Parts: sequence; C-alpha cells; structure tokens
Amino acid sequence: MHRFTSLFLLFSFLGLCSFVHGAPYPKFKAQLLHKDNVEACAVGDIDKDGDLDLVAGEHWYRNPEWKPIKFRSIRPFGKDYMQDNGDYLYDVNGDGWLDVIAGQFTLSVVLWFENPGKRGRASSSVPWVQHELMDTGFKHNEMIFLRDMDGDGTPEYVANSWNAKNPMLVWKFAKKDGKPTMTKSVISKSGNGHGQGFGDVNGDGHEDIVFMQGWYERPAKNPFGQPWKWHKDFTLPHASCPILLLDLNKDGRNDLIWGNGHNYGLFWHEQLEPKKDGTTVWKHHLIDKKISQL
Repeated sequence: MHRFTSLFLLFSFLGLCSFVHGAPYPKFKAQLLHKDNVEACAVGDIDKDGDLDLVAGEHWYRNPEWKPIKFRSIRPFGKDYMQDNGDYLYDVNGDGWLDVIAGQFTLSVVLWFENPGKRGRASSSVPWVQHELMDTGFKHNEMIFLRDMDGDGTPEYVANSWNAKNPMLVWKFAKKDGKPTMTKSVISKSGNGHGQGFGDVNGDGHEDIVFMQGWYERPAKNPFGQPWKWHKDFTLPHASCPILLLDLNKDGRNDLIWGNGHNYGLFWHEQLEPKKDGTTVWKHHLIDKKISQL
C-alpha cells in the first residue's frame, strides 16, 4: 500500500538534498490518465498479474495500458469535490485480492469495495460490490491512514480530521461471523487537526502519533485499551499528510518534515534536547517556500 502523498513529500525533500550535494535531478515523464476531481489514489497489484496498478476516483488503471476502468460511483458535493478523501488497497475479506478502502470527506461512513477477483480480471464490466466498513460517528475526515501501529502485521485505520475538536480514533480489523468488522479504540476524546504522521518522538521504542496540535505518546503496554498522553509541545498550522519523522541531523532524535497543506512552504522541525520534565523542544527550519499544496 503506497500513498502518492507520502512519496511526493519524501521525493521533494530528497530532491532538495540531491540539489545541495550536486547530484542530478531524476527525470520523470508525466502521463495523463484521466481528468477528474479526485483527492486520493493508491498503488497495488489489483489483477494479480505481477504489475502495479493504480486506483483513483471512480476508476482503476491497469498496468501497462492505463485505460480508466470504472468500478464504483462516488457522490459529489459542492462544485469541485467528491466524497473520496483517502484510498487504500487492502485485502479486507481475506480472499487474496486487494480491495479498495475509501474514506469520505464530509460523511462519517467508511466504505470498502470488493475486488471481484478472477471474474474482474476476465472482464472489466464485472461490478465491485460496495460495503460499509464502519461508521466513525464523526465527519470532516479529510485524510485516512492504514498503519500497523502495534506490529502485529495487520494495519489499523486512523482518520485525520481538520476539525480540531474531533476525537483521535484507531480502528482494528477483526472478523465477526466470518465477515470483516472493525473495533474502535479511543486515543483521545477530543484533539485532532489538519496533518498527521507516525513515528517514535521520545525515543522509547514505541511509535507515536504526530499531528497539527502536538503528539500523542503511545503507552508501553495495552496501547489500544487506554487513552494516550497528549503533548502540546508544538503547533504545525495546516500541516500536511503525512508528517514525516526522520533523524535528519543524526543526533539520535527524530525530527519532523512537514508541508503547508493549503499554502506555500516545506519545513522541518529539529528536535533539540528535551527539558528535565521530558517536554520535547523544537527548532523550526525552512526547506523551501516555493512549493505549495503539500
């Protein structure tokens, strides 16, 4: 499961590093697939032919033909938006074929579309059945993540909401009566915000959640059976998805790489020596101010 947002941020930063060290820029050839209002895409081997395919909006694109194959309908809202903010390819029902998990911007319901498998590979007209994965109970879910946060080999579902008052929730995949279902864990009853990432902030070996209003510290034991401690150590206004955690200066502490989600600027927050009480300390740095919409 790959995200273009993750790759774009990473390549943007690595490209800047290459420029600093005098290395040549990599060359890419742009190929128009389809003109549509979409805000999500995913990459994976949908038809099990060994090649990576694309899914975006109402279509998926088979490698190497790249012709749009419609497999679902998406509800529009407003003049320029579709109810599709976060796509992931994941085998939801365990039949060996990648399905599509789709979040919806202003709706609380998360959908999944069932890959028809061999029938779909034989004919592009075979429909994908729409299912409800769960109802989060909250709207304004602008971005979703699938992330294996507990290291058990199965990813958890996490929604990033631009509504700062929304809770921070994690959903685990499970099965009931042989069918896929989701179980909810509450990280915090209130406290979300535009932008999110994952990584070990305080060096305790456990992956934390970073977001616009600071970071949530993962408990050492039973992480999904209790709330996480919210550290309001920094604010990242309208931050990107994802926020990347990486030890850029090799001082043993993870730093933050983030972009302005709806304006110009790519930045990094250098993590300094923490205070005696454990409070993290950060120094803001500008990487580039000519890049927008990260």
